[in-house]
Amino acid sequence: MNHEVKKIIEETMMKVEVMVMLLILSMMIIIALTVYVTYYTFKMRSRLTCMAGMMIAMTNAMMSSVALGTIFGVYYNSDLSTPTIIAVAYGMLIGYLTGKPISMMAALDGLGAGVMGGMMGAMLGVMLLPNKIDLTILFILFVFIVVMVVLLKVIDEEVSASSKNKEPERRPFFANPILLVMIVLFMAISTYGKNYVLSSGEKNEFMVPMTTYGGNDQQAVINVKVAAYEPNNIFLKAGEPSVLNFQADKLLGCSSYIYSNDLNFMASITPGSDNFIEVGSLDAGIYNYACTMNMFSGTVTVQ
Repeated sequence: MNHEVKKIIEETMMKVEVMVMLLILSMMIIIALTVYVTYYTFKMRSRLTCMAGMMIAMTNAMMSSVALGTIFGVYYNSDLSTPTIIAVAYGMLIGYLTGKPISMMAALDGLGAGVMGGMMGAMLGVMLLPNKIDLTILFILFVFIVVMVVLLKVIDEEVSASSKNKEPERRPFFANPILLVMIVLFMAISTYGKNYVLSSGEKNEFMVPMTTYGGNDQQAVINVKVAAYEPNNIFLKAGEPSVLNFQADKLLGCSSYIYSNDLNFMASITPGSDNFIEVGSLDAGIYNYACTMNMFSGTVTVQ
């Protein structure tokens, strides 16, 4: 493998890692702010009216489930059921825990908002086009932060209205609006600075286009599962034209792309159809391939 191909592989892996870090950091911010609002509402429950509690529980559950559902929808790609279950369950839990200390009516409002937000967020994440993922995640995160900061201000106003001498509680560092905006800006600069593969509409020369299998070459069918290739070792005859056929019902995260140092290809996999990659006539030996983050791999044994 020449230096140019190796460089492209390393850059691609780094770009996908940036995408994963974007999702992880966004999820950490969402969970941290959601839990803090829940805690702060519980602490101030005696100073909040039922109407205020309903609004707080609904907003907290709705925003957290929408944001989290979008992230998990992107991560699970074509699988809508898993992100929906996760987001709805999280939204319902947050809605209930936020509203219950104030009244059952507020808890019910939170439960309903969690269900609605979880379904909408998961659908949005799954339907996103690859070149719109980064922009949408950053936008959803920014909107989430703005709404949660305003929600905390509303809670402070409600508390102050019931006790004129009450001073607003000092916020933890992760709830500081200035810090949160700086983090989002840093994430945006890091994301677009890397120009990673999922947000680029261009294909480099290393990207192998799919071909139509004519039936004249020996074909090896490889099933792309959630976290494995089945079989993970296939056998081909040496010296004969060969085709690899990657098939997948659904794709998870980095499994959307497959690359091989040994066979000099990188390909984007489309679920629900054949994905043929012509590898030519190979000499005897073992050839490796993997997902773009090397989380799982397989081999081609030629003999």
